[in-house]
Amino acid sequence: MSTNIDWIELIKDRKGVITKDNQSCGNIIGDDAENITIEDGAVRQHFYTVPKSAVGTYNGAELTLNISYDELKNYESKDKDKGILESIAGSIKDKTHSIKEKTVNKLDDDQDIQNSTNTNHQSV
Repeated sequence: MSTNIDWIELIKDRKGVITKDNQSCGNIIGDDAENITIEDGAVRQHFYTVPKSAVGTYNGAELTLNISYDELKNYESKDKDKGILESIAGSIKDKTHSIKEKTVNKLDDDQDIQNSTNTNHQSV
């Protein structure tokens, strides 16, 4: 592993990561003292927690791992993936509920205005 990698800069820029067999495997999104976290996929996301000892080189554009794409699958974080999906589902449910409330309130307000207008016209 190259010891002069600026992890903060790579994470901030979400630099691409490739395996030693030249397969794209996502973007670096985090690190700790011993590992990096890679996110792969937009719709069906996968997260990998890879030891920094498995990092090969950084060429300024992308980070290369010293493991193959098949080996990378051993580092997939299933729990993190499940948490992200639950979080997304919860967020969608909250937004749907909020939109439903706003729609019902708007319909109630429109109905009140309609009733008020009808009452005003009848009393004239």
